[in-house]
Amino acid sequence: MELSFVNQVRPYRTVWRLQVKVLHAWKQFTPLSGETLEIVFSDGYGNKIHASCKKAYFDRLENKVPVDAWRNIDHFLVTNNGGSYKPTNHQYKIVFIPTTDITPSTLQEENMFLSLVDFESIQSGKLDTTNLIDVIGQVFELGDLETVQCHGKQRKKIEFSLRDISDQKIPCYLWGKFAEAIHSFSQQAEEEIVKDIGELLASTQIGQCRIISTIYAIDKDWGWYYFGCNACREKRFKIHVMVKDGTGEATLMLLHWTAQGIVPDFSMIHLMRCK
Repeated sequence: MELSFVNQVRPYRTVWRLQVKVLHAWKQFTPLSGETLEIVFSDGYGNKIHASCKKAYFDRLENKVPVDAWRNIDHFLVTNNGGSYKPTNHQYKIVFIPTTDITPSTLQEENMFLSLVDFESIQSGKLDTTNLIDVIGQVFELGDLETVQCHGKQRKKIEFSLRDISDQKIPCYLWGKFAEAIHSFSQQAEEEIVKDIGELLASTQIGQCRIISTIYAIDKDWGWYYFGCNACREKRFKIHVMVKDGTGEATLMLLHWTAQGIVPDFSMIHLMRCK
C-alpha cells in the first residue's frame, strides 16, 4: 500500500497507510462515546493528527501504540476534528475501525516533535482557544496542593507560574493527577539550588546548582576530548557550549555522556574510532 503523510489524509476513503510516531496516549470517558483510547501521532515532518480507538478494539490495538514508538497504521476512518481542547490543529482526526492494522515501523527518529508556543503569543490572546498547545518554562511561585469542589467532586488543584528565558511569565494551574505529579516533583527537588546565569556569574561559592538556559552555540576552539583515565589513556568526549538566559551569557563544559544529544551521534562515534 502506498504511504501517505498526515497532511494528505481526507474523509473520502478508509484505505490509507501512515508511518507515524506515538507522541501521547491516554484514556477518557464521555457519555456519548464511552471509554476510548486517545492518541496523538506525528509523521516524520512533524505533521500531527489525533486518533481515537473505541473500547471494543482495546484488546487488539491498545498494546500496539506505546508512547515514543514508530508504527505503520493501515485502514482507518477519517472524520472532522471538531469540539474544544483539540490536541492538534489538523482539520481531521483518525478513528480506528475493525480492519485497522498497526505494525512496527522501520523508521526511528528521536525527535519529540514539540510545537512550542512563545509566551508573548499566549498573552496576546490571538491563539485559537479550542486547540491545545505545547509550552516550556521554569516553574516558580508554586502554590500548595489544594483539594477543591469541582462539579460535585473533590479534586486536587495546584497553581503556579511559568517563566521563559526572556523572563516573561504566565500563570498556570493543573488538576488531578497532574497537580499531584508536579507537587511530588517539587518536593523531591526542594534541596536543589536553581540559579540564573547572572546569579551564577556573580557567585563566589563552590558548589552544585542547576541552571535553565538556551544553548545558542558550540565553542569549537576547545578540544573535543579529554583523557578520562591516566592508566589506560581512554579518550572521553567533551564539548564547550555557549548558553544564555534573560540575565546573561556563559560558557559551560559538558563531559562525556552529559554531552550526548547536543551534537550529532556520529561525532561521538568518530571520536571513539580515533582512540
